[in-house]
Amino acid sequence: MKVLIETSCRENYAAHNGFTGEFYWKNKPGGYYIVEGASVDVVEKEVVPLLDEEPNDVHYEYVTNVAEVDDDYESWFMKSQKEYDPKGWDTLYLDTIIRKGKNGDWFKKRGYIAGMFNQDREEFKHLAGKFIGWVDNLTTGKCVMKIEGDERATV
Repeated sequence: MKVLIETSCRENYAAHNGFTGEFYWKNKPGGYYIVEGASVDVVEKEVVPLLDEEPNDVHYEYVTNVAEVDDDYESWFMKSQKEYDPKGWDTLYLDTIIRKGKNGDWFKKRGYIAGMFNQDREEFKHLAGKFIGWVDNLTTGKCVMKIEGDERATV
């Protein structure tokens, strides 16, 4: 079982040249988070508070929907990228996955599959077709790992 969390964002367009105390909120697309190994109740109680942001001077993200989804669920964004580029030439931006760690903290894995166009770029050809991403500890608010293909580095 998986649980989908959908979010929306708001950006303060009045703060583009520095915050002056004015607010002009503009709605922006949010994100899709797929939580593995937890029920909707647990997600609403433990994960949603970690994702919901209080408005600040510039930006905030807030949860709009929490629902159980099939194990093979992919967001419309993932599906549309795969449909547009079935051979993986372009970069594939992945849905963000959230899991609970053995220590009880919640972790978010975010990233992308580097497009095969990178095979023609000397400095990036070793990453063509491989996962590039980060793991964030949502409980502490810190990035804990960077992943580039087969290489993993703690941060």
